[in-house]
Amino acid sequence: MTTPAPLLEVRDLGVTFTTPRGSVRAVDSLGFTVEAGRTLGIVGESGSGKSVTSLAVMGLHRAGAEVSGSVRLAGQELTGLPEKELAKVRGRKMAMIFQDPLSSLHPYYTVGEQIAEHFRVHFRAGRAAARRRAVDMLGEVGIPEPARRAGEYPHQFSGGMRQRAMIAMALACEPDLLIADEPTTALDVTVQAQILELIARLQQERGLGVVMITHDLGVVARVAHEVLVMYGGRAAEQAPADALFADPAHPYTRGLLDSLPRLDSADDVPLPSIPGSPPSLLHPAPGCAFAPRCAVAAAAAGGGRRGRGRRRGPLHGRAARAASVRLGGPAGRLPLRRPGARCRRPCPGGVPMTAPATRPNPAAEREGPQAAPLLRVRDLTMTFPGKRSLTGRRSAPVRAVDGVSFDLEAGQTLGLVGESGCGKSTTGRMLVRLLEPTSGRDISRLSQSALRPLRRNIQMVFQDPHSSLNPRQTVARIISDPLLVQGWSAADARRRAAELMELTGLIPEHIDRYPHEFSGGQAQRIGIARSLATSPRLVIADEPVSALDVSVQAQIVNLMERLRAELGLAYVFIAHDLSVVKRVSDRVAVMYLGRIVEIGDKKSLYENPQHPYTRALLSAVPLPDPAAERRRERIVLLGDPPSPAAPPPGCTFHPRCPKAQEICRTERPLLRLAASREVACHFPGD
Repeated sequence: MTTPAPLLEVRDLGVTFTTPRGSVRAVDSLGFTVEAGRTLGIVGESGSGKSVTSLAVMGLHRAGAEVSGSVRLAGQELTGLPEKELAKVRGRKMAMIFQDPLSSLHPYYTVGEQIAEHFRVHFRAGRAAARRRAVDMLGEVGIPEPARRAGEYPHQFSGGMRQRAMIAMALACEPDLLIADEPTTALDVTVQAQILELIARLQQERGLGVVMITHDLGVVARVAHEVLVMYGGRAAEQAPADALFADPAHPYTRGLLDSLPRLDSADDVPLPSIPGSPPSLLHPAPGCAFAPRCAVAAAAAGGGRRGRGRRRGPLHGRAARAASVRLGGPAGRLPLRRPGARCRRPCPGGVPMTAPATRPNPAAEREGPQAAPLLRVRDLTMTFPGKRSLTGRRSAPVRAVDGVSFDLEAGQTLGLVGESGCGKSTTGRMLVRLLEPTSGRDISRLSQSALRPLRRNIQMVFQDPHSSLNPRQTVARIISDPLLVQGWSAADARRRAAELMELTGLIPEHIDRYPHEFSGGQAQRIGIARSLATSPRLVIADEPVSALDVSVQAQIVNLMERLRAELGLAYVFIAHDLSVVKRVSDRVAVMYLGRIVEIGDKKSLYENPQHPYTRALLSAVPLPDPAAERRRERIVLLGDPPSPAAPPPGCTFHPRCPKAQEICRTERPLLRLAASREVACHFPGD
């Protein structure tokens, strides 16, 4: 019986960009296959070459890129194909979903027009037929009232609905191959679960071959049959998903898995992190690109200076048994070994794969009587006025935060979680008075003059480090600005800035550099150093690791934990990643549509969630374990949260709640004690 040819076959793919500083080999001798009806997951840190690979396959690489090797789709060679011929294949036989749907959809055309245009180009259909096809596709991907929503613009869609519209556009011409480039990165876990379920259903119905590009190993474990791990533009490891997650062969793969916070792991053990940064593709080092960061290479060198990978010793263990397995690697480079790893040494579980970390004791474990709370918030409310139309009429006001109350003790971390639009970030900004609360007690009653002496005790770390740092100021000025406002001299403020750089793991000699000269993780360390300048007692961290790779994320999480232990800090940690929140928090508050629906200590809330929304959030978090993913019972919430401008009566969660009864539709539940924590639900528990 002959084996059918793969749908997509990539061999010896190379992509080189010419820059003023030299040639950048972004993808180097890459090879893989994708079969119809199966999913290949491509993972790796930023800069590893994942997205460049997808653009090269699609023929969307920018002008000036030199592409070599072979890309065959259903037996047709695409490399070197004239643009006119390639355009007939692109969209018709293969399609792509991009990471940011809002920037991928044209703001001046309705969603239906953009899907219809895609269909008309390839099938020469009339406007009416193309319109019907657009409406049918929107309905197929689960958008309610598709005929009406087809006439709306992208900004009128939620993030999840925009991603569904992108999927509808990609599948309108019924392609055989779908490439999804970080399709769930910017989405909440609940919307992410909806999108992954949708792609899986469409794949099963249509026999699609799927390439899923992501840095989220949990997503890969949920959807992928095969996994390709990329590092420095090359394949570091490739294997079936079950084999790779159960027994990673390459130190880099093991490092990525070890760096990932998990819902099913203990929190009293260190969270490892891969030291250093990805290699420069402008001046790549000889030998193994991962050697400067590899603990196995360092151990083999006797614990001294990390190996440069120059010496090419014999393959050992499993590598020796499968040295003939090659996936596109040129002569002179390390071969890929069973189960597809380009590494000369085995990766035993007993050898530390990543840098050690220190796990401090949480504040909840301290002994002795508890003092008064460091922060007490009562009935905090924020209402934004409605927008004024051209006729002068205002739309309904938006109640973004609706009566939030909680206490925070010194040295404690409160995790604040929920979907986008639930009011998490608005709450954090009100705590530091970047937004003026509409009402509330305690903090909201202080005037600006009375608040000024207290500002040194409460600071904020923002989500996007580069957008929150002034690109025209040096690091010295960025960190020392709060001190200058407090009356410090320039010389003392500069010395303090250098001390903070060292405290947060930065090199003080880089104090006169600008933000663009630092990586994302380093830029976030600068933001943390700035927040510590005035020696605060409380730090509001708003999604501080959501924009970072898992390896860098682990470094920042460890840094914040160390600073909490050394400086006695308290955090309000705002995030939508419940795995990270579980790692760093002592108590957790779950928000939905401006209200806290459940709040309590981390252990009881994660082990026995009482509110249906909390259970849905936890079930939507993917685990980096394919076997565990198959055993899990998932609760996929339907639809999007209601608009805060027109919240439903009674319990605001009842339109999406599987347990909703008549009382839920008419009576608003208040926070009350249930299973050792406060829950706003008429029917808490299972």
